Amino acid sequence: MQSKIGNRPLAPLLRALLWLTVPILLGAGGALFFFPDWARPRWPWELAPFNAAFLGAFYLSAGAGVAVLAFAGAWWPARVILPMIFVFTATLLLFSLLEARRFIFTRWATYGWFLIYLGLPIITGLALWRCRDWPAPQAYPTPPGWRNWLLGVMAVMGLYGFVLFLFPTVIGAYWPWPLDEFHGRAYSVIFTVGAIGLLGLAQFSAPGERMALGLATSLMGLFAIFGVVIVDASRHVVAWGNAGVWLWLALFAIQFVTGLGLIWWSSAGRAGSEG
Repeated sequence: MQSKIGNRPLAPLLRALLWLTVPILLGAGGALFFFPDWARPRWPWELAPFNAAFLGAFYLSAGAGVAVLAFAGAWWPARVILPMIFVFTATLLLFSLLEARRFIFTRWATYGWFLIYLGLPIITGLALWRCRDWPAPQAYPTPPGWRNWLLGVMAVMGLYGFVLFLFPTVIGAYWPWPLDEFHGRAYSVIFTVGAIGLLGLAQFSAPGERMALGLATSLMGLFAIFGVVIVDASRHVVAWGNAGVWLWLALFAIQFVTGLGLIWWSSAGRAGSEG
């Protein structure tokens, strides 16, 4: 069992807001991924089929990770997940304000988008400030082998996100579908927050943290790959012989495998061998 020593409970209001966020993420992700013909005309901006599937993959995976955090209701795994939420939502808010011309203000979802992406960075930022001196799970040091793997994957994801942000259309040309500047820079943040989460586990990593990040990471890898396969099954536009496409698939396959490993490591049966 995970030790509760030093693991403080989150404020009830924050935990309630996290529970409120879970159905929003899962609902948006499920609609985009499984019912794109219904979701796309209601999304805050015009969304192509591949982009709808990819965003759906992200929101489904994020919803799973936040659900683990809400259920735990404690600083571990909040110390790993809250920084990811803060960076993602704050960056998306900035992108949204700079690219406001892309948004369709006759759709109610647009106003919901700005409300959510204004509120979440404020709430998570305040929570992180309040908890800034709370302890890491020092009872669960990350073994060297895992530390090296996590830092390696973190470096790949962080570097890829950074380059995608700087050169969105250049890097996006090697995706299974071409990315415009807006989507390329928005997607770069997904890789950045993934790297932040892995870095958070590199020194200490309590079981609940591994479960939250492992579930989110594995689902992101799985749904990203299957999203491309499903959409292309009816559109036949992906150049499967292109090396760039396979590098993209490999990147998400690594995330999938890493996430499964974290879930396996977090299991109660392995807890006794930690550290």
